Amino acid sequence: HSTGALNQALDLYHECLRGLQKTQGCAHRDVSATLLCVAWIYHDTERDEEALKWCEDALKSGKAAFGTNHEQIGMIWTLLGHVHQSLGERYESSDHLLSAMDAFSESLSTTKALYGENHPRFSSTLILIGDIQKTTANYDDALRSYQQALPVLKSCEKTDTFDLATTLNSLGYCFAMKGDLMDAVKMYTAAVNLQLEEGDERMVIFAHAFNSLGVIFTKLGKVELAREALQESERVKKKVLQTKALYSPPVVFEPRKSEVNLASQDIIPEKSADDPSTSEKCDGMKRIASRDSQLVAQLIGLDAETAKDNKPDSVLECFFSTLEKIRDDGKNKRATSSCGVPTPLLDQ
Repeated sequence: HSTGALNQALDLYHECLRGLQKTQGCAHRDVSATLLCVAWIYHDTERDEEALKWCEDALKSGKAAFGTNHEQIGMIWTLLGHVHQSLGERYESSDHLLSAMDAFSESLSTTKALYGENHPRFSSTLILIGDIQKTTANYDDALRSYQQALPVLKSCEKTDTFDLATTLNSLGYCFAMKGDLMDAVKMYTAAVNLQLEEGDERMVIFAHAFNSLGVIFTKLGKVELAREALQESERVKKKVLQTKALYSPPVVFEPRKSEVNLASQDIIPEKSADDPSTSEKCDGMKRIASRDSQLVAQLIGLDAETAKDNKPDSVLECFFSTLEKIRDDGKNKRATSSCGVPTPLLDQ
């Protein structure tokens, strides 16, 4: 949506809200819904300080109208979590990130009460919680959240490939940051295989997974495999840039150039003259990438003995042969591997 259209909608919602509050009072479902819509527009236009106030007003009105366990209350908690998360990442504020965790947890409780644990909304909220736990380096908790969400994602027919691949990527990130490098390789490989099944290698998560695999292979002393993975990442990045695809904030490992003699640049979209907020978005992504790069330094500094007991050669040495087999097959079917690389659906 254009900023102009959103601002026009904002004016209309404000006018509507004045009428509703005059006729219905503040504790009414339509008042709460209108307050929520206003908050969404402020959030979408990156005016999160304003969005925060309107979310809180929507929550107060909604609780007075519905009580606590209502679908609209869950939506307000979710938006409140997104707003706090945006503010936390923008200002590097742990207080806002903790508030985001609290809001998403409230949304999870409401969703569970309404729909149970085998519902897509429950799994999507678990992933939001896992993202905050990952951002705050609570990797064990993040792993539990992602792993609890994964079975529901697998079973839902409407699950988007991007969402599943992103969750696998996040699992790989958490395993790697804990030093469980072989589990990380399995998650990143599953993300790659999943996208190959769909026949679309242009998705940005595909490049992120290969980039992260390159760093892990480097850590394990598999320089040639690392070089191939990083080259693959660069190839996909160029393809994505050509299609002007949308980008999510990087959640990947960036190798030090002293480790592998191959430049591997962060993907930051070019500034668009049509979108004045692009520059601010890029700055936010650069801050996140910088933070993740600092975490990566911890990974590079780990002792290679970390993966010794996992006998990594059996997985790593056949990784690219498996990749070529999938590509040569030319069919959108589940990829399997004799070397123990997991299938995209992680049947384990």
